[in-house]
Amino acid sequence: MREKPIVWAFRVATDPAAGAGHVVRSAALAAALADRITLFADPQPSGAAHNFPWAGSVIVEDSPACAKRAVSALAGGEVSALVIDSYRVGDDVVAEAAMAGF
Repeated sequence: MREKPIVWAFRVATDPAAGAGHVVRSAALAAALADRITLFADPQPSGAAHNFPWAGSVIVEDSPACAKRAVSALAGGEVSALVIDSYRVGDDVVAEAAMAGF
């Protein structure tokens, strides 16, 4: 019997003001995982900033500090695991994600 594939969720600081390090780290990790990736991104002033070829899909959060869509996807089983790479997403959100799953 084949196991259900892992779908990773990455909540990454994608706002240019956060710098490129978050995106570069996440892209490297995504390449190493070679699994399906859903990117939960910051809202951008220009929609063109959401060009991340390593992500299967991109979902925009409400603000740079928000991860409610990512946590909801984890809690609902839409994604298997959540990686958070953002200084703006608070400890309370990380704790909520930990309670929701892997």
